[in-house]
Amino acid sequence: MGKGDFTFYAGKYVFIGDSFEFRNPITCQNSISASAKISTTSDMECKTKIAVLAPADNQNAHVWFYGTGGASRGVIYSSQTGIIQIRPDNNDNGGSNGYSFAFGADGKFTCVTMNQTSDERVKFDKVPVSKALEKICSLTGYTFGIQLTESESVRSAGIIAQDLEKVLPVAVSSGGTGTTPAGEEINDLKTVDYSAMSALYVEAIKELAERLKIIEKELADLRGPTVA
Repeated sequence: MGKGDFTFYAGKYVFIGDSFEFRNPITCQNSISASAKISTTSDMECKTKIAVLAPADNQNAHVWFYGTGGASRGVIYSSQTGIIQIRPDNNDNGGSNGYSFAFGADGKFTCVTMNQTSDERVKFDKVPVSKALEKICSLTGYTFGIQLTESESVRSAGIIAQDLEKVLPVAVSSGGTGTTPAGEEINDLKTVDYSAMSALYVEAIKELAERLKIIEKELADLRGPTVA
């Protein structure tokens, strides 16, 4: 096959052999399928989507990441149970050794632990939370159902974002979409940063500790001097 552009207008074309090499970009208006693999030493671009199919309904579909030596750097895989998992690997000898982060169809995210940036060196305009105990007492803890779609819901527990927004607005964000139990679509769904509430907990406990000190002193004064 000579140099320059070439076009397949219709039908199915099969290249027989161990490999077939294109030295220049390939443009396909519909789809490219391979029963084994498609390798590239440069970039591969797709304007719409890349579909990764599982070999069977009871097996996972995978997107793997490898180093030049063949060691696994991680994998994204999805099962028929409605869970997409991301597993980073750092095994220089090859193979998998990471723990998976799981994203469920029910909206749950599962991992071993989660760390958030909290270094003092990157923070500024620090203002202590005031009247923390009063603010916590204005909140109510509930168990509730959450509508995921028009037909799917889950049970959970927590607080109401609108209530928290009144006393700690920095812990509440708006964005994304949701569905009400009546089937109405919400375009400014409110979410809660529960880790931000630790500022309320810490300051409220300190306020309680100060009250306890005062009560203990008043009680000691009422009892009078201790007789040895």
